[in-house]
Amino acid sequence: GGHLLLARILKEEGRCAESAAAFDAGIDLARRSGVRAQPDDYLDRARCRAAQGDEAAVDEALRGLDEGLAD
Repeated sequence: GGHLLLARILKEEGRCAESAAAFDAGIDLARRSGVRAQPDDYLDRARCRAAQGDEAAVDEALRGLDEGLAD
């Protein structure tokens, strides 16, 4: 939960790259502990990735949304 809280704070501060990394860690830890991350966690991570603006980041955002759908 701490990583996801940090990710939300970083997102609000406009620090999208750091926020996306914190979302990655939080979602991964949730999955490994048998807890599902919330849909908003996947959406916020995708928004942060897409905000970085380059094509690779947008592709990563889309992969992350697919990951959320699979979860």
